[in-house]
Amino acid sequence: VSFGISAYGYYKALHVDDPIDPYVLVHTGRTSIVRGDITINLDTSEEYRLLENDTIMTRDNSESIIFWPDRSTTHLGANAALTIHTMRVSADYTSIELEASLVQGKMYTNIVRTLFPGSKVSIRLPNQ
Repeated sequence: VSFGISAYGYYKALHVDDPIDPYVLVHTGRTSIVRGDITINLDTSEEYRLLENDTIMTRDNSESIIFWPDRSTTHLGANAALTIHTMRVSADYTSIELEASLVQGKMYTNIVRTLFPGSKVSIRLPNQ
């Protein structure tokens, strides 16, 4: 039994930095994900997996955090909307393609990886 537990701990340590399935976590308030003709409503502390072409919309007095596949994060403030265009990360992080557009509101992003040639992270801002 102890070998099984220690082997599992070793496995987890080796894979702790693997790409993750991207998701949004509602920090406070309400957030909606618009996916085609569907709207998914989330409340505080709920999370939901994200796909390309999703639009994440926060409500009044709400904040949400997007966790990208490379473990970078984007924090959305109240009344913000962000559309994901491209979200692809290779298992070894040599190729990262993240593209999104901030439709309205405020946000900030923490990039946690060094980008190799050919990789890109692009978030377009609204025309004001």
